[in-house]
Amino acid sequence: MDKPASDGPIDAAGLLTRRALLRYGVQGSAAMFAILAAGRGGVRESRAQGAAKKLTGPLNVLAWEGYDDPAIVKPFEDKYGVKVNVKVVSGNNVQLDQIRAGAIQFDVANPDATWVETFAKSGLLEPINAADYPNLQQMFKPFRQFAPNHFEGKLYGVPIRWGINGIVHWPDKLSVADASDGNSLWDKKFKGRISHRDWYDLHILLTGLYLGYKKPWTLDGDDLAKVTKRLVELKPNIRSIHLDSGGVKTDLANGDAWIVWGSSSNDVTTTLKLAGKNVVLTIPKQGGAVWTEALSMVKGAKNVETAKAYLDYMTSAETQAKMAWSKNKKIAVCNELVKNHLTAEQFKTLDLDKAELWVGEGVMSEAPVNNEAWKKAWQQYKSA
Repeated sequence: MDKPASDGPIDAAGLLTRRALLRYGVQGSAAMFAILAAGRGGVRESRAQGAAKKLTGPLNVLAWEGYDDPAIVKPFEDKYGVKVNVKVVSGNNVQLDQIRAGAIQFDVANPDATWVETFAKSGLLEPINAADYPNLQQMFKPFRQFAPNHFEGKLYGVPIRWGINGIVHWPDKLSVADASDGNSLWDKKFKGRISHRDWYDLHILLTGLYLGYKKPWTLDGDDLAKVTKRLVELKPNIRSIHLDSGGVKTDLANGDAWIVWGSSSNDVTTTLKLAGKNVVLTIPKQGGAVWTEALSMVKGAKNVETAKAYLDYMTSAETQAKMAWSKNKKIAVCNELVKNHLTAEQFKTLDLDKAELWVGEGVMSEAPVNNEAWKKAWQQYKSA
């Protein structure tokens, strides 16, 4: 049997009745909400508190490419009525500089997980509470208690996307057997045939791996000079150094480049294979560099509750599936339950079936110990 309608201003569910609204009119609505707030029980109180915590904005996000995709941004704006401003940058050091400059007060940053500690040490991030983000329990196993997102026992980032860096190549130009040794890139027959992104910490790290350094992020002094010299020796083989992934994909697709080095290799491979290009991804015997991205709350964020809602939204399987298989980008993500939103073929094409293997066995670098020296080394390579 249905419950009888209440004769008072509040119904059995704790809501203002239609009769009360008609009786008191629009001008009396404030009084009615006061009755609601003072009413019987926590349900009405929590609703009043929820209204008081209305999300504020605009939300300023500093991020890598892809986070500004309207298919990702607009549903959040529509749901919460808050404008999201995404400033796209192409480097962890650039994010550091942008936050420190303070020209814009960012609410959310998007460092690679291996840079989270550096951001946190610099006092640029707020610790976050894992309990606020239930989607973390849906992540692939390696990302559920992901060490790089922690610093001094506190959580500073939630995992979003990941990838592995190796060598993407036309197999008739560079065989899989030869590509299994990273040093094959230095062969003179590849003059002007290699493209890569402007990603200094990745490519110095990979060069260090190929030279046998087990922890290349510690490179400094004479060891860094040795790696820099080796990198400069590669320069005649380089066709282009691009700011984003679109350029390297175009070079490889057109055959202008035979090889794309690093540059988010599984993303490059997936995109070209879907375009009908028979390229392959080889992880050299010296190792492949795994990258992962975090979303973090910036110290001094003006819109804390909105930032929390955004991190929760971005870690959801539904949003991550949109990010993984968007119109302009196909990329691996961290929430395993995207399998419920993607086809089995899409899931496999994104190499998500290899997530635990690749993330578990790949080289997970740390930020360079001497970042300034690495940036100088990279400029030396680019100007060679």
